Amino acid sequence: MRLTGLSSGMDIDKIVKDLMRAERIPLDKLFQRKVLAEWRRDEYRSVNTKLLGLRDAAFNMRLQSSFMIRTAVSSNPAVVTAATTGNSQVRTFEIKVDKLAETAKTSTLDDKLLSVNSNNKIDPTQTLASQKVKFRDSSGFTDGSDNPIQFQFVLNGKSFSVDPSVDSLNSILAKINNDVDVGINAFYDSHTDKVAFTTKATGVSAQITIKGGDPGEPLPISFLTDTLGLAEGIEKGDNAELFINNLKTERESNTFNLNGTNFTIHSAQALGESPIRIEIKQDVEKAFDNIMDFVNKYNEIIDSINGKYREPRFRDFLPLTEQQKEGMSEKEIERWEEKAKSGILRGDSMLNSVLSNMRLAMMSTVQGLDGGINSLVQIGINTGAWNENGKLHVNETKLKEALRNNPDQVMALFTNNPADGDSDKNMKLGLARRLYDEANGGILRIVARAGWAASVYDQSFLSNEIRRHEGRINAMEDRLKRVEDRYWKQFTAMEKSLSEMYSQADWLYQQLASFQNMR
Repeated sequence: MRLTGLSSGMDIDKIVKDLMRAERIPLDKLFQRKVLAEWRRDEYRSVNTKLLGLRDAAFNMRLQSSFMIRTAVSSNPAVVTAATTGNSQVRTFEIKVDKLAETAKTSTLDDKLLSVNSNNKIDPTQTLASQKVKFRDSSGFTDGSDNPIQFQFVLNGKSFSVDPSVDSLNSILAKINNDVDVGINAFYDSHTDKVAFTTKATGVSAQITIKGGDPGEPLPISFLTDTLGLAEGIEKGDNAELFINNLKTERESNTFNLNGTNFTIHSAQALGESPIRIEIKQDVEKAFDNIMDFVNKYNEIIDSINGKYREPRFRDFLPLTEQQKEGMSEKEIERWEEKAKSGILRGDSMLNSVLSNMRLAMMSTVQGLDGGINSLVQIGINTGAWNENGKLHVNETKLKEALRNNPDQVMALFTNNPADGDSDKNMKLGLARRLYDEANGGILRIVARAGWAASVYDQSFLSNEIRRHEGRINAMEDRLKRVEDRYWKQFTAMEKSLSEMYSQADWLYQQLASFQNMR
């Protein structure tokens, strides 16, 4: 039990708190070092997030598709359209369409409608056996005793099994539709009382092969020809017929690829109509936008990292302890911590190295390129004043001119990738590849120091330092608990002693008073 100054008249609680405040000074300093390490780790991770964004941007600029962007323009999109790919070549096509590619088709013959009575047609959702009397031809559904029998039919070489007691017309057609190898769309139209088969593909290779019943079988019945009323034989699709740059040719599909460009023909032209002109052009604006986006991303990262590197440091503003926060408002705490966090990475050698390497990667020449373009300066991209710390500026007119006149050279400047065995590979790497490597190297160095936020068990330098601080803090808090308990024991013992002394003094006083009264 703690005694709080009843005998001594002292504020023991305040005295112990004051003593412990002095004892906690080393702990508070250790806590502040831990918080500073956490802030530094978080700042590094923030830089890494930005570097990841820059690395992704550099990755995209290593690709041919960021530069070799083509557009296709049709003089009559109602007849022919074109869609470019990364392999499209700049050129012009003249296309005249005489005939579209067609699917193969077949349907129930007019004299073989499915239902016996047009006023009482079959229900495609009910089983075959349950409405045997409604079908015009249902002789294959049951045996001589009128018991349902399973049977098979063959369509495009694929065998299908039917159980009349279970299967409906719709379920049978669904089996056909769902079979990828058969390649047919089938449906029943209740208005005409017919089924229709259409191939999913077009062209002469698209076929519908229907076989009748085998006369040698006991029941020479074919479900397709007898029950569904389809004509036996082979139906074929038609190829598209067209002229491409005055060359007569055919295609099995209305969509086809030619020299890396995907063409789609939508309708045939009338006799005597002029060919449709398709122009495949270099999309200078899109390539320009990609380069500008990349430069802006680079400048944004350079600005951000330079800001961290040069941010002012306020060394008098240390992290606040919980006791210090107790006497402050939220706004005061926020302003204090803003000052305390400022300049955490000021003058950091690793950030300086990352910045220097990226600037060098972007502004060095690329060796071994064909043509005259081997640096950013030659396409209108240069650094600004010294105090801009390597930010890039773009002469838009000069960049567009380079993209218009020498698109291959501009692409090579960013994307060039020499063979692995090349002794001068690093000097020949395209600028985007160099920047990607430098950003990736910076990311890995920062990870070694600050780790990843999503890492389950982070073994980075700062995370290990934070764990060491936490271990020492826990040990010091245990020691301070023992020190506080010792102080309380000492003051409690003092209070007890004083209480006993006062009790003895009171007894002596009473004895003396009694003695004087006796006299």
